[in-house]
Order: sequence, then C-alpha cells, then structure tokens
Amino acid sequence: MSFKEYEVVDDPESRAGKQLGQIANIYQMKASKMLTAVDDFIDDDGASGERMAVGSGHPPEEVYLVPPGYVLAHIPDAAILIRVDHAAKRIEFVEIYDQCGGPGFNWNAIRTRAVATLRYP
Repeated sequence: MSFKEYEVVDDPESRAGKQLGQIANIYQMKASKMLTAVDDFIDDDGASGERMAVGSGHPPEEVYLVPPGYVLAHIPDAAILIRVDHAAKRIEFVEIYDQCGGPGFNWNAIRTRAVATLRYP
C-alpha cells in the first residue's frame, strides 16, 4: 500500500501541531526542510525515514524519525516522529524536535518516545 493513499493527520491543536507552529515562527528554514523531508517520506513509502519502533498488531503500527538519524548524526536539525497506522491508513505527526542529532545527542530518548507512542497514543 502506498503512503500517498494514507490520511495525513497534522492537527494544529495537537502537541506536534503546536510544536510545528512554534518552529515555523522561529526557524522558518528548519521547518521548511523538515516538511520537505516529510513529503519525501510519504512519496517513497517510508524509505527516507528511520524506523524507531514497531507495534505488535497486524499490520503493525510503526514510528519513524524523519529525517533519519544518519542525516542528523553530525549536523543537528529539526526532525519529526511520525506514527504510521497501516490498519487505519493514517500517518500522524507525533512530536517535533527543533534540534535533533549531532555529537553526543541522546538517541535513546527518541527511541523511548517512539515506543511510548505505540503504547500510549
């Protein structure tokens, strides 16, 4: 199934929606690059994201980091956690980070948040 056929949920009143509004007001270029990465993620059915967590359902829900960690490893930038619910055909913005990656970044915190997203949506 193509991600292009999924509903994209980006509610401006959600936590991620409010974070996106703040980042867009303060860091326009970061927000623009991140949203371009989200468009690419949808266009390539998730290949340009990094899968951070997988649920146990069938089909499983997945949580991705966009852009992926290898892109952010040396130069931190804005990033977004995205939940993909294949059963409901929904893509949901979970959390946005205005400064993600770089040397010494705590990647375990991102993975923990991704796993928590599957348990407590």
